[in-house]
Amino acid sequence: MTDLQKQAPSAGMNQSFAIVGYALRVPGAADADEFWDVLQQGRDTVSDVPADRWDADEFYDQDADAPGKIVTRRAGFIEDIAGFDAAFFGLSKRETMLIDPQHRLLLETAWQAVEHSGPHPRLWRKPRPVCSWVWAPTTTWA
Repeated sequence: MTDLQKQAPSAGMNQSFAIVGYALRVPGAADADEFWDVLQQGRDTVSDVPADRWDADEFYDQDADAPGKIVTRRAGFIEDIAGFDAAFFGLSKRETMLIDPQHRLLLETAWQAVEHSGPHPRLWRKPRPVCSWVWAPTTTWA
């Protein structure tokens, strides 16, 4: 028995767990299946800065020490960052505009993970315990 099992109440610690649903959005892949394809094919998902993100030429400078400038015109970008279905989540357009775009992506991806886990949540006969873990590798948004 591990130290954690000794410290925790016995009611919940004797149960197994399983990862039954997962989801992700990364550059070049809108979901886990597409990401697997990217990995298998060895595709490079770095691209030029999309015009709807920012004007790369305005911020580019060869000089890495130039204040307020960047030294590249390329990066990894996820697609369709504005395509959020506010009504699906019961949010008004006004509320959606106040939510951080990263939070909107988190809502969508979390729901995809629940859907991926098996029967659609609206078909559950009774509430079920759900544990989720989120990894967000950066705090920047562009």
